[in-house]
Amino acid sequence: MNTYIIFGLLGNCLSSLVSCLVIIQLCLIKYKDLSNKLLLIFMPIDLAMGIVGILMILPINIELCSATIWLLFIIRDIHRYFVLLISIVMYLNIVKSKPISKIFLIFYSIFCAILTIIKLAVFFSKAEMIIYNNLCFIYPHTNEIENWLIIIDEIAPDIIIFIIIAYLNNKIRLTLISEAINCNIISTSKRFFAKRLIGYGFVFTLFFVPLCIILIVVLMHAYTDKMLIDYMMLEFYSWYPLFNTMIYGCTKSFKRNLFNFIIPSPDFDTQEEILNLMREENFLKPRFYLDMMSISDSVNIREVNRTNSN
Repeated sequence: MNTYIIFGLLGNCLSSLVSCLVIIQLCLIKYKDLSNKLLLIFMPIDLAMGIVGILMILPINIELCSATIWLLFIIRDIHRYFVLLISIVMYLNIVKSKPISKIFLIFYSIFCAILTIIKLAVFFSKAEMIIYNNLCFIYPHTNEIENWLIIIDEIAPDIIIFIIIAYLNNKIRLTLISEAINCNIISTSKRFFAKRLIGYGFVFTLFFVPLCIILIVVLMHAYTDKMLIDYMMLEFYSWYPLFNTMIYGCTKSFKRNLFNFIIPSPDFDTQEEILNLMREENFLKPRFYLDMMSISDSVNIREVNRTNSN
């Protein structure tokens, strides 16, 4: 077992562990707003990436290897599409001031599923699964097919998603800056919502834009050690879920200072911090806090009353 595989296994194990901790933390939150609900769906995807990554590094036989590769492709696509969906939800909530519709979610899910099915059909008709150095690989029949598979699976979707996320996040940034002068509860709620979710698009960009650049260099035949490239991709996908889940665990002060640096707005966080402090110290009832933060749609009234009576 070489160094790359050891580090890849370590990354997948840590990613799985941290994802479990975040999922537990999210489940313990009684009053889940939209951002928490999105993260409660998103974190199990990171957990699945970590577990499947472990199975890929420690394959028992070729059948398990094939099943692992299938799952890995599906989970990676689901992850990409969900990162994009988070940015779309933020854009609709903050810029357009309207919730995402169920019809859009249905069509979006169907569209993403069709793309994944087409890609899987192309992949598994033009390549075969092998186990080399105790690691699962997908082995294309020719170099030309390999180049096209890299474009279809990695470069094209990541670049397209990056461009869309960058455009939407810029619109979100401009909207939050323009509304900062109002400093009201609605603006604070939008800012609070963005602060929780905007980091996931940033981590996606931080990891996969450099990976796309490396793969483009490979396609230009400027670098020919493809085994090293495979190991490098192993490291990217092993450690990415860990950094993705760590976004949730950043301290409030770090996220606030970084967010204010990117989207400056003097004294804009004051109301949010005061309201949150009053809620934590039981000076403000959960019902009133959620109404003022415009996140009361997910609240169970009986749950609130039961909490207050205790």
